[in-house]
Amino acid sequence: GGGDAIVTLPIGSAPLAKGLQPYSLSLRGLRGGHSGADIHEFRGNALVLLARAVSELLRAMPHVRLLDLSGGDKDNAIPRESSAVLGLTPQDLPGVRRTLAGIEQDLLLEYGRIDP
Repeated sequence: GGGDAIVTLPIGSAPLAKGLQPYSLSLRGLRGGHSGADIHEFRGNALVLLARAVSELLRAMPHVRLLDLSGGDKDNAIPRESSAVLGLTPQDLPGVRRTLAGIEQDLLLEYGRIDP
């Protein structure tokens, strides 16, 4: 069986800082699966992996802002897709791409055999 939880966080909002533009980031192509029947296979969870990648990116580039994070459309499924919107400057793009390429390689080493 499963369970539900409601989490309420005191999150504020503010206008996007001057010079920052929204950029989309997505993680797609994972196998996903049923959270009960396939959980023992340790498949990648697109929400967890993208949150991890964004967290590592924000540590490397603290001025980048997370504007949105979404994914998973069923309570009983391992998400196979997720997306984020980041606020950054066009000058940040080369550094963001380099950082994300390193994170992608780490994830491929960790999940490549389980969830290519």
